[in-house]
Amino acid sequence: MERMVQRKISDTEVRECLQRGVLHGTPEPNAAKGNLECDMRNFCAGRNIRVIVAVSNDDPDLILVTVMTIKK
Repeated sequence: MERMVQRKISDTEVRECLQRGVLHGTPEPNAAKGNLECDMRNFCAGRNIRVIVAVSNDDPDLILVTVMTIKK
């Protein structure tokens, strides 16, 4: 939430990225946390949004790790 506010990315943009975005690369295992971190990307609201989420077999909910805009 802190990064969303700092980077002026709304929860609606994050949701849209997760629902309509594409997985960029291969999910990376995070051994310390016991989950996979996925890089989702989507163009919305006139900019490219990147959302990193963690997924786990033990928990059906996604954990938002960070968000950012992608600049060329």
